Amino acid sequence: MPQADSVDKSTDLVLMAMGGNDARFADIILSCFVPVGLPQYGGGNGNDCKARIEWAGANLSEIMKDVEGNIERLLSEKMSGNPSS
Repeated sequence: MPQADSVDKSTDLVLMAMGGNDARFADIILSCFVPVGLPQYGGGNGNDCKARIEWAGANLSEIMKDVEGNIERLLSEKMSGNPSS
């Protein structure tokens, strides 16, 4: 989580969207939502779509553990000491 290196005790607001890369969300978008007629963008593929969603579902527990660990690390290592954070 390289962006967390920019967070320190002076940080008062952090907005996060985490886990999408770990769940390979971009691949899901390309396989499931890009029209078939746009092959330069992966051109939707029903079989790939299903397989990628199934992979994300099968790995969701591990992905969430990683996300929770990153949030805990961010809060304890980067934002402790700033009561307004």
